[in-house]
Amino acid sequence: MATTLKSVRNPSAATYGDASNPGASLFLYVFFVLCGLDVVTRYLCFAGFCENTVIGWFGFVTFRNYDFAFSWKMPTALIYIIYAIVLFILVRSVVRSWATNYVGVNFAWLAICAGAAVNIADRLYFGYVRDFIRIGDGYFNLGDVWIVVGVTFICVHAVREAYMPTVTKA
Repeated sequence: MATTLKSVRNPSAATYGDASNPGASLFLYVFFVLCGLDVVTRYLCFAGFCENTVIGWFGFVTFRNYDFAFSWKMPTALIYIIYAIVLFILVRSVVRSWATNYVGVNFAWLAICAGAAVNIADRLYFGYVRDFIRIGDGYFNLGDVWIVVGVTFICVHAVREAYMPTVTKA
């Protein structure tokens, strides 16, 4: 029996308590867990628990990123304008497509939003983003990891849906 990928879409984002369809409470729980893990790891590293632990090209080093993503130099006002535009587009896209997305895609959007929320909160509260994972010459935090994982999942999903329109079930 062949089914299209569309048959496994999230039938309703407002259904609660159904094990086959995670409700809004599960999504909120996962969002806050991802945010919490990010905040706790930043706090622990900046409190000295993982200070300057470097093994080759990987390590834990506290880094205050006063610049934009990937340490691009730009005026602070422009950073906030870009944040506002990207957040508006992100929230609008997620809200418009939530009920028709696959559950996995919604979790990917949730990871992106969690990473962005903590990075923006850091920038607003401290004036910089606290990074602590060093890979080569780059510095990251768990929020960046959530964003990369979410974007990667959405891209892989989009390619899969475009080039593999049907999935066969045994």
